[in-house]
Amino acid sequence: MAKKYVDDIARILCEHVDIIDVVGQRVALKKTGKNHKGLCPFHAEKTPSFIVSEERQSYRCFGCGAGGNSLNFVMESENLDFLTAIETLAERYHFDLNPYKNKQSGPVRRDLKTFYELNRKAALRYYANLKENNDAREYLLGRGLSEKTLVHYGLGYAKDGWHHLYDEIGKELPEDIRKESGLFGEGARGPYDRFRDRIIFPIIDLRRRVIGFGARTMDPEGIPKYLNSSDTPVFNKSFHLYGLNQAKDFRGTDKIILLVEGYMDVISLYDKGIGNAVASLGTAFTQEQAKLLERYCSELIILYDGDTAGIDATKRALEILDGFAMLVRVVTLPQSMDPDDYIKAHGKEGFLQFIEENALESIEYRLREREAHHDLKTIHGKKAYLEDIGVILGKIDKYSQQDLYLRYVSNRLNIDPEELRKDLEVVKKEPLRQSARNTFDEAPGILMALLVQKPSLAQKINSHRWYSLLEESWKEVVEFLLKEEQFVLEKAADCFSLDQLTYMEKCKNMELSDTDSKHWEDFFRYLLAKQLDSRVRNLQNDPEGSALEEIMLLQKMRIEIMAKERGGR
Repeated sequence: MAKKYVDDIARILCEHVDIIDVVGQRVALKKTGKNHKGLCPFHAEKTPSFIVSEERQSYRCFGCGAGGNSLNFVMESENLDFLTAIETLAERYHFDLNPYKNKQSGPVRRDLKTFYELNRKAALRYYANLKENNDAREYLLGRGLSEKTLVHYGLGYAKDGWHHLYDEIGKELPEDIRKESGLFGEGARGPYDRFRDRIIFPIIDLRRRVIGFGARTMDPEGIPKYLNSSDTPVFNKSFHLYGLNQAKDFRGTDKIILLVEGYMDVISLYDKGIGNAVASLGTAFTQEQAKLLERYCSELIILYDGDTAGIDATKRALEILDGFAMLVRVVTLPQSMDPDDYIKAHGKEGFLQFIEENALESIEYRLREREAHHDLKTIHGKKAYLEDIGVILGKIDKYSQQDLYLRYVSNRLNIDPEELRKDLEVVKKEPLRQSARNTFDEAPGILMALLVQKPSLAQKINSHRWYSLLEESWKEVVEFLLKEEQFVLEKAADCFSLDQLTYMEKCKNMELSDTDSKHWEDFFRYLLAKQLDSRVRNLQNDPEGSALEEIMLLQKMRIEIMAKERGGR
């Protein structure tokens, strides 16, 4: 499916269902003011921090950060991928997807069950073939896999010939189904088997359905080494990860998943007792796969091969993973080794110990990887290294983390940390002061952060001579804090919308400088000025032009507010 097409169906489906009903099937919700709230289904808690907005048709947990729409909730709560969640939600609420499927360009799509059933039959044939072919079985057993593992993954074998699968299950298929299935090719002499004389790896989705296949040659000189199913109505390799259907059950309480390169890495690790590994499907790691992992793990450990190609793939994956909530660490294997090689040589305990001792957080990995490209014994090498890592350090959002890594670099280069700050121009001594931000533009966020972190400020704002000019939404916050004397989510949920709660919670976690409290009145004045600017713009858009007098009054008030004299009350 084209991404835009799928997104359109998802949007229409979410408009069709009511999120209160969707969530209410799994969470006991209680109506409180503008919202509904309950105990979060995604983490253990005693006080409800899970808020559902009927108006916005969205949910948010202020304890663990989970949030989204009805479709996101089904994906998270039932461990489903995006496409499967669409089908599940549509079936549950009797929403007919067929009229929307037919809007795709090209032929009308057949019922997806046809393709799932066809893949199931193919997987059974390949599985039966493996039992009958001693060479294929000996190849896999010779790779150190047990009989139990072969059965667990449903591994199979595609016979050496052009028409074995076609003769068994392809002859009776309608032409359009056969061509779309990904199992057969079309040549001058007619249809033929896509996979021939290869080990077969069935690809299973999160609902335990066969959606595609990977195929590996047994010939050391064979090219290509791997073949994979082409995109079909039920399979797009960019949206799936091999082994995720089982890895989600082996993540442990820490929800750790290993990302490896190949099918055999996943299977070999499972065979030795490590079941929480997944692999991308014969393609570079994608944004969609990163989103999938974010739903199922709190920590991702990248464990690609130790050769040059593996290092390059690691760097590309890290670029994609920037900005995702999960912790990302990287383990570099000895050169020329892959996870399959390492666990065979060192066993499960040795493998886990190697990960524990060598896993680096993504920033440290990047810094060390770039360090290897420069001679840090020379001035030229140090200068080139600093230029190289400036972008890496600039991506770190938290000041405390920036400080930590700057100190690491300064120790490596024997440079004073403060001088390093100046040279890199990455961070400032006070990251949230005016010198490091546009204070006027950020005034609303800073003032809200001051309010929810230091509620006593509400009294000062309430008694300020310009308080009456404040917009009602802000007055609601001030009056709430005057009454409650602190920002407590459970009580705030009764009074504010989900958007307001999300904004206030974000501000509650904002890092403030030591001087921000002293300058609260500046932020208050800037906020009022911005609100007056907005009112003036709205009046200027009046087609009748009858608001000139009011505009002039507002502009006069703005000038007075922004005058340099401060503290008048």
